[in-house]
Amino acid sequence: MNDAIVNLYNDYLRLVGDPGGAASLTLADTLAKSEATIEDACQSYTVKEAARRLSLSSKKVYLMCIAGQLHCFRAGRAIRISTEEIERFEADQPAPPLRIGENRHASSNAHAGGPPH
Repeated sequence: MNDAIVNLYNDYLRLVGDPGGAASLTLADTLAKSEATIEDACQSYTVKEAARRLSLSSKKVYLMCIAGQLHCFRAGRAIRISTEEIERFEADQPAPPLRIGENRHASSNAHAGGPPH
């Protein structure tokens, strides 16, 4: 059993002194907290969706979750990755290398009328 739930149960048991009451309070508290997880799941990606957005394979995203490179959570049996986590990961990625003959600033300077760098 989850250590946090066991600790919560023990706290309620000390508070009310009744195992049944402590179990009911623990269940109610846990269910109330799980509603936030449902809301989070609506604003998150499945592994497959995250892989598509990040241009990676599903297996790579799954392995990154296991390794802690992408922070994820479970919503039921599904592994979910928050939108904020996807955006953090994208921001941490280096810019792709330039291809021969490509000038990264050419398009921005063409619109601004400035010389190429």
